[in-house]
Amino acid sequence: MAAHRIGCRLCGDTSKLVSNSIGVCVSCIREKGLEALSLAEKTHGEARRGYGLPPKPPRAGEGVRCPLCNNECLLAEGETGYCGLRVNISGRLVSLSTPDRGVYYAYLDPHVTNCCSAWFCPAGTGAGYPKYAYKRGPEVGYHNLAVFLYGCNFDCLFCQNSSHKRLRETPPQSTDGLVEKTLRKSSITCWCFFGGSPEPQLPFAINASKRILETIPRDRILRICFEWNGCGNPSLVRRAAELSLKSGGNIKFDLKCWSEDLSYALSGVSNRRAYENFEMIAREYYHER
Repeated sequence: MAAHRIGCRLCGDTSKLVSNSIGVCVSCIREKGLEALSLAEKTHGEARRGYGLPPKPPRAGEGVRCPLCNNECLLAEGETGYCGLRVNISGRLVSLSTPDRGVYYAYLDPHVTNCCSAWFCPAGTGAGYPKYAYKRGPEVGYHNLAVFLYGCNFDCLFCQNSSHKRLRETPPQSTDGLVEKTLRKSSITCWCFFGGSPEPQLPFAINASKRILETIPRDRILRICFEWNGCGNPSLVRRAAELSLKSGGNIKFDLKCWSEDLSYALSGVSNRRAYENFEMIAREYYHER
């Protein structure tokens, strides 16, 4: 029995791959611009409504601006930012995440089972031994402290970690928990911030990373890694990259798609900042390690 083919809502073509959720083929997304993207925007709005998240980045005429990511939400009184972490209360940006506390879940992940950069990072290869790795090969017997950050500046319809949208699932926690857990367990050799995506909580992630690197004994290795969509505030991205460079960690850009139109359709926002930040990190730091 032949599988039922979905027709594109704009051109009617059933011979091409058509998104179930958006109902538009990739050709129309690329060629018909606003007409196709308006259908995608409606799909994103419906998907986000159940989480109490705004359908698109707020653009109030007047309000409080959040500078942490590419969306640069401009929040009117009472409005919530696209990531769901910040709200304008009486003209002040109130956040669930601050430099001293974050909305996260942390767990131990044995090396080298769940790292997309294991093919070339110190934990997977021993690269940089003995400064950045305990072994000349894979660090079997050691752990990554995986820090799952709630909230995201994207709205990927294909997100594999959509639980990040359940922002009230866990209360904000201080940096102390991450630092103390790491100091107690000597097998932890790296932190990896992911989610969601770290961009909306970069002040917390950067501050926590600075604290652990300042506190941990000098004879211990602790690499700081970030796995993100790459669309953060450039100054924060630069500070995060410096921490990864210093500690032997790495930056993992999870590029959702190539073109900006497809990014709008599939992830709800532009991906242009990711390429700008990728170029900046490569230009300023690649030659150093």
